[in-house]
Amino acid sequence: MNKNINLNFHQTVSFSKDYLAKILKISDGASFLTKEEISEITGIPTGKSSGKVVPHIYYGLYMGLITFSYENKRYNLNRTSLGNLILKEDSYLTENLTIELLNYFLTSNYLGAHMWKSISRDIFPKYRNILTRENLEKELENIYPENKNIKLVSWVSMYQKELSKNNFYNFIEKNIEKKNHKIDSSYFYMYVYTLLKDWELNNLSNEITLDNLENLKWGEGLHINKDEEFNLLDKIADKNIIKINKQLSPITILKLKNSDDFLDKIFSLLI
Repeated sequence: MNKNINLNFHQTVSFSKDYLAKILKISDGASFLTKEEISEITGIPTGKSSGKVVPHIYYGLYMGLITFSYENKRYNLNRTSLGNLILKEDSYLTENLTIELLNYFLTSNYLGAHMWKSISRDIFPKYRNILTRENLEKELENIYPENKNIKLVSWVSMYQKELSKNNFYNFIEKNIEKKNHKIDSSYFYMYVYTLLKDWELNNLSNEITLDNLENLKWGEGLHINKDEEFNLLDKIADKNIIKINKQLSPITILKLKNSDDFLDKIFSLLI
C-alpha cells in the first residue's frame, strides 16, 4: 500500500523558512520555470542531481501553501488561498502562529508529508510522546516496509534547529519528546481554520461523531493534550461555529460554518 510513497522527498535537505518564503513569493501561477531558473530568481541553491529548490517546493505543497504542475522539467507554481494569506500577513514566516499553522498541515492526513504525519500523529501518541530515535526509525520501517533507507536527518534538523523556538520536540540524549502546547487565545481562529479545513479536506459529513474527530487527530496536529482539545472544542461551540451534542452516544459534532469563513481572521487576534 505504501510502495510508491517517497518518504525522502526532502533529499536530506534541511528545511529553511527563508527558502520557503522565496518559493511562496514566486508562486504566482504565471510562469513555467526549471529548477535552475527558480534558483536564479530566488537565490536558492540547486544542482543537477540535488539541491534545495525541489525539496522546498514539496515543503510548500505539504504545508498547504502552494500547488504545482510539472511538465518538461518545468514547474508551474500556484499559491493556495492560505498561501496568499501568509504572503500578505507574514511573508517572511516569522510569526509563531504561522509556524504552528504550517506544521499542522505538514503533519495532516490529507495534505501532509507521510513521514511527518506518521511521526507526529501516530507514533508519538503510541509511546506517550517520548521514545528513542532508534525506536522511531523501527516504527517507520514497520509502517513503510517498501521504503528502504528511511532518513530522519531532515526531520530532526527541522525541529532541532530551524523550528526549535516553537518547541515542538525536545531532543535529550537518545530520546525525543513531543511537547504539548498550551492554548493561546490569540490563535483562536487558526484553531478554528485547521479544524474546519481538515474536516472538509477529508470529505466528512456536516455531522460527525467524536470518533470521526479522533481519526483526524486534530489535537495531535496542534500539539495539545485531550483536556485542552475538548476545552477548545467547547470554546469553538460557544461561538456557534460548531454544535456539540453531548446527550447522544456517541457524542456528535455539527459543523455550522466553513473554513473559508475564517481564513481572513487567522491573524486578526495577534497583538
